[in-house]
Amino acid sequence: RFTRFGSRVYAMGGNETEATNAFREAAERAQRYVDIKSDDAKALAELGWYRANLGQRDVARQLIAHSEALGGEPAEVAMNNAQSLARLGETDEARKRIVAARSAGIADYRISGNPVLRGILPGTGASERTGEQGKTE
Repeated sequence: RFTRFGSRVYAMGGNETEATNAFREAAERAQRYVDIKSDDAKALAELGWYRANLGQRDVARQLIAHSEALGGEPAEVAMNNAQSLARLGETDEARKRIVAARSAGIADYRISGNPVLRGILPGTGASERTGEQGKTE
C-alpha cells in the first residue's frame, strides 16, 4: 500500500535508524491518505502499525480502535492490528487479533511467517522467555 520498506528492514534485522526513517516516511504518506479517506479501515490499521513502530503508543491504540470500529476488510485489519499490538507489548490483545485474522480468512503461513507475530504464537514460548505476560490496557 504505502511502503513496506520499514517492515522489511525490521524483518531482516536491519539498521534501526534506517527502519525508523522508513516507518516515519510510511506514516507521513499514510496520514496524508487517511486525511482524505478516513473511512479506509485497512489504511488506518496500517497507519497504526507505523505509529506503533515509531513508539507512538496512544496514537496507535486510537488507530487500532478506529480501524476495527469501521468494520471494513476485517482480515487485513485484524492482521495489521495484531502486529501493532504485538509491537506495543500487548500480547493477549495481539493474540485475539490473530484469532480474528484467521477467522476472517488470513492463511496460517502469513501469520506463522510474520516475524512480529511468530514470537507470540501459542507454543513458541517467546513470551515466557522474555518475561512478558501479555500486557493489556
